[in-house]
Amino acid sequence: SVNKYAVFAENSMKLGKQDTAYGPHDVATKTPNSLGLYDMSGNVAEWTLDNYFAITFKIEDSNPTGSYLGTNKVLKGGSWKDKAKKLNMTARDDEDPRYWADYIGFRCAFPLHRINPDYKK
Repeated sequence: SVNKYAVFAENSMKLGKQDTAYGPHDVATKTPNSLGLYDMSGNVAEWTLDNYFAITFKIEDSNPTGSYLGTNKVLKGGSWKDKAKKLNMTARDDEDPRYWADYIGFRCAFPLHRINPDYKK
């Protein structure tokens, strides 16, 4: 069930501003995925390094690396304002990187061996 793993329109935005569940939630309020990662879909959409250019995405259907053209950046993961179909990791949106909103964020990622020296590669 999407409700178990993600904050999205059905369990946030559609409830209305008077409801305490409206808007983005604190990290890890839902169940983690099978890799132990929280909020990979929903809550806030994450910025990526990929540039957006419409023609590039029509050509590169799987795992696009971004375009040399275009100034907008790609957003992935969907947010608390999106319907369930936008939570699919293959769905993408774009925005001017100077823009900010309460439904857009970013994720800091580090190799596990840098965080936990006991981790074996």
